[in-house]
Amino acid sequence: MVQDKRLLAISQMIIKGKSLADIGTDHAYLPVYLIKNELVPRVIATDVAEGPYARAVKEVAKWGFKDRIEVRKGDGLKVLQKGEVYNVVIAGMGGETIASILEEDWAKAESFGHFVLQPMSKPDVLRNVLASRGWIILDEKVVGEKDKFFVLLSSRPGDKPYSLSPLEAELGPVILKSKEYLPFLRYYLKKYQRIVAELNKSQGEEKKDLLIKYRAKIKELKEVLHGQG
Repeated sequence: MVQDKRLLAISQMIIKGKSLADIGTDHAYLPVYLIKNELVPRVIATDVAEGPYARAVKEVAKWGFKDRIEVRKGDGLKVLQKGEVYNVVIAGMGGETIASILEEDWAKAESFGHFVLQPMSKPDVLRNVLASRGWIILDEKVVGEKDKFFVLLSSRPGDKPYSLSPLEAELGPVILKSKEYLPFLRYYLKKYQRIVAELNKSQGEEKKDLLIKYRAKIKELKEVLHGQG
């Protein structure tokens, strides 16, 4: 199952042996997985909504992990104290939502050592926010196949802002350098080419800027794929 692969990928990206908070935990599947496999000593699992919070409490109790997984109800990083954990996972939300959680309190966000982030949409928004703050993108993974992909990235606070190209922001600077993710990159090349084909059929002045944008992405992505053989 892709869900199982996603949990495995997250578990591979955390700093093992260090405490962890799972923001937006829902069923607490990730915290339970991490404790079952002795990957972290303790977890704080959080969710803002009553339903997911209750499901998480039930799941933790079912496995008898109440002494190692604390479930808290609250929004974003607000339920954590500064430096309370080392790893922070924010997965299964839109890139804009994840970015807003970090931006709401940079001082608190930067008191944690390591982040694993999994945006369901708008990864470019998230990566650009990280870059503008100087956060280092340490690693990126793609889980999935065909047209259903989950993208994960690990990051830590830094202090030297930098910029990403539109293609790097959307697909990921680490992913673009990896031969492991060629199917993912080829999928996006075809997607961009389809968009250009549709734009060529459309009318209106606004299409000119979009054509320039997507043709530039196609050119850059072709160069990346050519360089990777």
